[in-house]
Parts: sequence; structure tokens; C-alpha cells
Amino acid sequence: MATKKKKQLLKDDEIRETITLVQKRFPQYPISPAMIRNPSKDFVLGFYSRCVEEIENAVAEVTRTRRLHLPSTFSEEEAIFYRLSKIPMLMQEVDFKLGDLYQFDPKRLNTHMFIVAHFMVYLQSIKDETTQICDRVFDAKEKYKQIEEDVQMLKEKKIQKQLVLTNLKQISLDLKDEAAQLLPHYEKAMELIEKSEEKCKDKLLEIEHAKNELKNFEEEIEKLERTKQELQGLVITETEYHTLKNKLESLKVEESNLEDIDINNILLEQKQKIEYLQTCLAKLDQLELPPELYKLHECRAELKDIDQKLEHVINLKKEKKAEIEALQAQLESEKLDLEKVKKDLKNSQKRADLGRQKKEELNKAKEYEKNNNELKKQKKKRVLEKIEADYDTIKVDVEEKYGQYCQIQDGAMNKLKSIIQKTNPQLPK
Repeated sequence: MATKKKKQLLKDDEIRETITLVQKRFPQYPISPAMIRNPSKDFVLGFYSRCVEEIENAVAEVTRTRRLHLPSTFSEEEAIFYRLSKIPMLMQEVDFKLGDLYQFDPKRLNTHMFIVAHFMVYLQSIKDETTQICDRVFDAKEKYKQIEEDVQMLKEKKIQKQLVLTNLKQISLDLKDEAAQLLPHYEKAMELIEKSEEKCKDKLLEIEHAKNELKNFEEEIEKLERTKQELQGLVITETEYHTLKNKLESLKVEESNLEDIDINNILLEQKQKIEYLQTCLAKLDQLELPPELYKLHECRAELKDIDQKLEHVINLKKEKKAEIEALQAQLESEKLDLEKVKKDLKNSQKRADLGRQKKEELNKAKEYEKNNNELKKQKKKRVLEKIEADYDTIKVDVEEKYGQYCQIQDGAMNKLKSIIQKTNPQLPK
């Protein structure tokens, strides 16, 4: 008699693992070990409905598709079963069936809930990672768009500054041309001014020297006058008086002569200066210089103003050049940031491709495992068929052997009976 297979009991550790996994996904979800050990229909269908809703929302959000709408003819159990059947592990590893939504075995229910909760945690991690990647891609696109706008703005600013720089260059060239045209006249005028100033300076020094000499003579005359007054207060002889008087007169004559000489010399020098200036004016008239040269102080001011403008233009050019270099450096920095963003996008794409590749490998492994399980099932089936065939063959052989044994036993019994009958004829047959 074959022994009945003992039913496996649900362990507390298994229930705790399931509850921990469920609360990892739904921290506030009301669940207890008693609900799993003594499940009710409301608890089971409520849990699966919550899971199905979360799964379909997550899938719809990640794949950007609409939720699946089933026909109204489906019952609640059929709709839940159809949606849960999309979980490969639930169908392949534990053979989830529609009947599990009508009759609740705690052991199977705990296993199914564990797999569904595990799938939801896995799906949530995929959703979170996908959301992060999408957010990073969106942020990168926005940053790239902003960088393009900034680059375009910088290009426009650069064009405007190039136009301003071109205008400044043209103004600088025009000023240089004007300065080049004025420079010969300016140099000639400066030479004339320097020569005139030197000559005037010499004449002024001579006049100043004559004035100093005249002042000295006046001081001597004053001294003589004081001496005269002092002498008049003194008692002197007539001879001395006449002598002093004669000396005084002679001094006066000399003084008068000296004054005449000095005045004549000054007049002569002034006349020579006037003649020289008239000669200079005649030469200037012969040169036919423009009227502006006669206003040398104004030309100096204008040339000084031109120099200041040129210096200001050069400083502006240096500032614009420094600003352009700063903009170019900023542009290079933004290019580096853009390259970094592109690199991050490329790395994200690589991670996404790697995740897709791992998912494909996992699907292939599951497909291989599924095919391998099918091969094992077919192999077991062939072994069972062979065992059944061998059993039939052995059974026929045993039956034949048993028949032969029975025939031999019957022959032996008959032979034994005949021997006994022969030895004891009085015994009944």
C-alpha cells in the first residue's frame, strides 16, 4: 500500500518574509500572519486588486501606454487572474491558477503573495530608475536648450561687438589719417613757435638786463642825491663846493649820456625785432598756410584732445578684446559642460542598453530554463513510458512463468498422486 504524501506546513519565517516584502512596497498596508493563515476572500482579492492596480499604473507610466481594459463579461476573479498571469515567475515557478482565487490554501497563498510583492518591488525599482533617467534626460535637454540659447545670444553679442570694433577701427584709421595730415604742419608750427620763443626769450632777457642796469643807475642816483643832501648839511669850502658841483654835473652828464645810449639801444633792438617779425610774417604769407596754424594754442589743444581720443579708443579696444576673450573662455567652459552632459547622456544610454541586455539575457535564461524543464518533463515521460512498457513485459513474463510453475506443480501433484495410488491402492483416488 502506497504511503500518502505528507502535506507541507506553512512556517512562521515564511509568513514574516512575505509580510516584510509587502510592507516594503506598501508600508501602511494592513496585513498580519493570521490573515495569511486564515485567508478571507475580501483580503485575498483586495490584496491582488491593489497589486494589479499598482503594477498596471507603473507599466503604463513607464511604457507611456494606456491601462488594459478587460471586457465587462469578466468576473473580478477572472480579471485579476488575467492581469496576474502577466507575471512570468507566478505562472512558471508556482503554477498559479484561477482556482487559487476561489479556494485559498495558506501555503500557496503565501508563496503567491511573496512572488507578487517581490515582482512589485522589482518593478518599482525599475520605475524609479527609469524615472531618474528620464528626469536626467529631460534636465539635460533643457540645459542643452538653454546652452544653445546662450550660445546664440553670445554669437549675437559677438557680432554686435565686432561691428562696434569695426566702427572703432574705422574711426581710429580716420583719426590716424587726420593726424598724419596735420602732423607736418604741426611739426613746422612747433618749430616756428620754438624759434620765436627762443628769440623772444633772448630779447626779454636783454630787456630785463637793461632794466636791471637802469635800476642800478637809479639806485646810484638816489645815493648821490642822498649824498648831496648830506653834503649840503655840511660846511665846506667854496673850492670844494665848486669841485663837487663840477663832479656832480659831470656825473649827471654821464648819467644822461648813459640813459640816451640805453634808450637808443633798446629802440634799436625793438626795431630789429619788429623787422624780424615783419620778415617772418612775409615768409608765412608766402607759405600760404591755412588759418588754423595761426591759432597754435587751439591746435595744441585739439592735438592733445586727439591724442586723448586715440588713447581712449585704444583702451576701449583693449577692454573689448579682454571682454571677447572672457566670453570665449565662458563659451569654452560651456562647451566643456555640454560635452560633460553629452557624456552623461551617453553613459545613461549605455546603462539603459546594459539593463536591456541583462533583461534580454534574463528572458533567454528563463526561456532556456523553460525549454530545459520541458525537456526534463519529456525525458521523465519517456522514462515512465519505458517503465510502463517494461512493467507490461515483466507482467506477461511473470504470468507465463507463473503458468509454467502452476503446470509443473500440477504435474508434480498428479505424479505424486499416481505414485501414492500405486503404493496404496486402497486409498481413494
